[in-house]
Amino acid sequence: METYQLGLRSDGKKFNFFIIDDCSYITYTLSNLFECFGGKISGTATDALEAISKLKECYQSVDIITLDIRLNKVDGRSVLKEIKNICPKVKVIMISANATQSVIQNCILLGANHFLAKPLQKDEIFKTVKKICDEINKTDKTEVRLFKQLNLLIIDQTAELLNFIKNNHETFRCKVLEKMKDLKATINKINNHPVVDLIMINLPELGNEDLDKINQIHKIKPFAKIILITDSKNPILAMKALTQGVYGYIDKQLSDKLFYEELINHFFKIYQEARISV
Repeated sequence: METYQLGLRSDGKKFNFFIIDDCSYITYTLSNLFECFGGKISGTATDALEAISKLKECYQSVDIITLDIRLNKVDGRSVLKEIKNICPKVKVIMISANATQSVIQNCILLGANHFLAKPLQKDEIFKTVKKICDEINKTDKTEVRLFKQLNLLIIDQTAELLNFIKNNHETFRCKVLEKMKDLKATINKINNHPVVDLIMINLPELGNEDLDKINQIHKIKPFAKIILITDSKNPILAMKALTQGVYGYIDKQLSDKLFYEELINHFFKIYQEARISV
C-alpha cells in the first residue's frame, strides 16, 4: 500500500502551504490533502487582494503556494507577479482546467514551478508536491532557482521592438544593453558589450546583404542567440538564416496575439537553456 508522506524540511519542521482558490471545495480538498501528506497550512485566500494581504504577513513561513489561474475573473498571472515580488523564493504550483501551452510557458517565465490540471487527482498532487519538497531539501534555503536575466541587444530602425519589450518587461525580464538602428552599426559597435545573451533584429524585409551582416554578427558573438523578425516575402532566405546562426525567426505579418505567443516560445526555450542556480 502506497504511503503519502512528504517528510520534513531539512530544519526538521513541516512544509508550509498557502492555498489561493476561489472555489471553497478546492481549498478544503487541498487543505485536507496537504495535512494528510504531513504538511501544514499557513493560510488560504479566495481572491487576489486577500491573498496578497495575507502573504505579506506570513510569507516567510510559506514553502509552497497553490494558485488558481482564474480568480473571480482575475488573471492568476497578475497575482503570480505580485507573489514573486513579495516572496521570490517560494515555490508556486499553478492550477487550471484548460490552460494553453502558451499560458503555461508564460507562467513559468513569470516564476511558476509546476502546473496541476483540473480535475485534481490525489496521486498527481502528491507526486508534484513531493518533487518540490525534495527540491527544497536539496537546496540550501538561502539559494533559489532563478532564470538568468538576459542581456539584450536590439537592432531596429524604429522604437517598435524596444517599446514592446519595455511594455512587457515583467514577462521577458531582459536588460536592454542598447538599441542600434542598423546591422552595419551593430558590427562596428557590438564589441562594446562584452556579454550579449540575445540579439533581436527587426527588419522590414530580409535581403542577401542583411543575411551576410547577420552572419558576421554571429561570428563576433557566437554564443548570443539571434531572433530575426522580418517579412516572410522570401521564406527561402528566412530559412537560410536559420542555418547561418539565427536561433529563431518570426514573421512580421502575424497578428499581435500570435506574434506575442511566438516570442514567448522563443524566450521560454532560451531561458530554459540559461537557467542557473545563484
